[in-house]
Amino acid sequence: MRPWSWTIAALAMLTGCPTATLPDDDDVVPVEPSPPGPMEISLAPAEPTSSDDLVVQTVVESTDPDGDLAEVRYAWEVDGEPRPDLDGQASVGAGLTTRGELWAVVATPVDAGGLTGPSAAAAASIGNSPPGAPIVAIEPPTPVVFEHTLWCVVNTEAPDADGDAVEYSITWEVDGQPYPREGDAGPLTSLLPDDTVPVGDPGPGEDWTCRVTPADADAPGEPGIAVVTIEAGPPQPDFSLVDVNETSATFGTPISPRDHLKQVSGWYFGHAT
Repeated sequence: MRPWSWTIAALAMLTGCPTATLPDDDDVVPVEPSPPGPMEISLAPAEPTSSDDLVVQTVVESTDPDGDLAEVRYAWEVDGEPRPDLDGQASVGAGLTTRGELWAVVATPVDAGGLTGPSAAAAASIGNSPPGAPIVAIEPPTPVVFEHTLWCVVNTEAPDADGDAVEYSITWEVDGQPYPREGDAGPLTSLLPDDTVPVGDPGPGEDWTCRVTPADADAPGEPGIAVVTIEAGPPQPDFSLVDVNETSATFGTPISPRDHLKQVSGWYFGHAT
């Protein structure tokens, strides 16, 4: 016992107080720092495609008994191979992923003293990315009734993040209704199936919509859309006379100039009153 401890004991005896001792410096047990606690993570989106960024989401945060949690360290793998170039990142850009790959990330909490807590892991398989929308147009841009066919063309191909081959399907609408209608001749094929509407089907003032839907081997993509309005054009004669030309295929039947639009140069009457 140290000298000052004797003094305290003597004072206690003189005053009738119980003997007391002060703690000895050698008796203090240092408190060991504690590592961070466990955490839980996930990857978003849950079913990513090659067009999606991968982002680590914290489901359950790590806590530190000492209150000195400093950081969470991230390490990535692709198909079991480490990607040290991505260490420390909490997300991966879509441009780095490819359909069919398995991406995994490990998150480790670290406190200010460098102690690490239990690691948490998450993984996701990269799925197919459907094609994007092509840029399309209808030619001509200002069609005139009874003069122009309508031709739906792809000006810019549909992009595909996986580099897949893309095919197109084309549908038409007239004033919001499916084409062909009753009495229409129906679509023709120029370069792509059903990409052409023949002269005679469009009517003046109608709005015609061409919808081009891209698709890879697995899924369809967003359609490209183009719209034109059919112009009336100059007035057209609409009367009928009986064809008196014995050599004509329409001999003896009522016909009008509209029947032979741009196929005759003149109309002649047998008599006038």
